[in-house]
Amino acid sequence: MYECVGCHVFYQAASVEVLREANSSRCMVCGSTQIAEHGKGKGQERAEARNYTPNAVALNNYREHIGQVITFTGYVYDVKQSRRGLDYAVMFERASWTKGLKMVAFRGGVRKLGGAATLKSYAGKTLTIRGLLIQDPIFGPEIIVDDPAMVIRVDS
Repeated sequence: MYECVGCHVFYQAASVEVLREANSSRCMVCGSTQIAEHGKGKGQERAEARNYTPNAVALNNYREHIGQVITFTGYVYDVKQSRRGLDYAVMFERASWTKGLKMVAFRGGVRKLGGAATLKSYAGKTLTIRGLLIQDPIFGPEIIVDDPAMVIRVDS
């Protein structure tokens, strides 16, 4: 477990990796770059740790939450495989990979999430996921998911 020294929100190791890659190592709550193993950072000895409750968003307002950890529920229209064949986009809009909102699983995340077959099985279902919503300059809006705990619910 990791903890933000500034606001004392917990992160799992996988989430810290996503913060490093997609958010310049900044805490999603307070923006601090001071994230350390729980109990090992300055000021953590007596601090009250807390869980962060992400914003629940929908297709009509997700753009207002770019750069935040969100909880999103949406229907999966399609599951697309990247050109290099290692990454997948679970599409929540009928749009191209670069335009529509999507859940993205990169190579390591695909394996952790159960493989390509599991991701492809999401087509036609409604997912509730939690993750960092970013606006990639090339690939558009995406929620990066790399841990099974980030897929909260799957409904037929």
